[in-house]
Amino acid sequence: MNCGRHQCGKHNCAEQEMAHLCNKKCMKRLPCGSHDCDQPCHSGDCKECTKTSIKKLSCDCGEEVRVQCGAITPECKKRCARVHACAHQVTHTCHNKETCPPCYAQVQRTCVGGHDTSTVYCYEDKITCNVMCGKPLPCGHKCQEEYHNGICKKECKQHCLIKCKNGSHNCVATCHYPHKCPSCKETFILKCKCGNKEQRALCSFVQSNGKTLQCGTGCTAQVHSTQPRRGAGEDFEDWVIAQLKSFIKKAKKGLIPPEYKFKTTSSYNRRIIHIQATAHGCTSESVGVEPNRYTMVYYKK
Repeated sequence: MNCGRHQCGKHNCAEQEMAHLCNKKCMKRLPCGSHDCDQPCHSGDCKECTKTSIKKLSCDCGEEVRVQCGAITPECKKRCARVHACAHQVTHTCHNKETCPPCYAQVQRTCVGGHDTSTVYCYEDKITCNVMCGKPLPCGHKCQEEYHNGICKKECKQHCLIKCKNGSHNCVATCHYPHKCPSCKETFILKCKCGNKEQRALCSFVQSNGKTLQCGTGCTAQVHSTQPRRGAGEDFEDWVIAQLKSFIKKAKKGLIPPEYKFKTTSSYNRRIIHIQATAHGCTSESVGVEPNRYTMVYYKK
């Protein structure tokens, strides 16, 4: 036959070729997979199936409808009949999605810390506020996050702020609890006793080697010749503090007059005496002329 699929079936047929037109049905399986093509035999692809589906299509609310074969489920105009988490009126229509849209009813809710009440959508169940948590962390800092339930984050990103061994600088590294602070990178300007020598050094160096340089060539010899005698290895400032404490203790009890004379010394050392006298609640003055100038300290009752 002219379709190339079916045969005439007659023996020794002498009819012309045009007479061999196929008038049988196509009967190919349609793309829907459920029906066969009932059009006259043809070449090429079959048309879409136009039959009505034997099965009824239903949506989530239970409504059923017969539709054209291969068609998708039509949109249902009824309200969603699923069980919802809240008791507010349902505003969305029936659907076949896994989850329903959120509820946009407005409600009053209190934040997790109980500090404030706000008007929010029903689906918003974790309400935060601008109040800082403030709970103590293991490192000693306070939690900087917004107030929250449960345990605070273990990792603290605040500055350490622990004083270095020298006691002059704060550790500026990010909190590193429970590990030790890194070496202090701040700098000091070191000077010798008479102030003639000067050198910049890292704080970590000062922690190991002290704050004072040794006097050398060119330094004022008077510093060495007029400085009061002191014990082996004792710093002049430490010596002054010890003298002041002893003087104040005895002056309080009335055992000695409320004044103390430090022997002749350099202007650098006299400045140390003045600073420590003020720090210990006393007044002081320098008396005399160089090179015999000395310092008087007075205890104020």
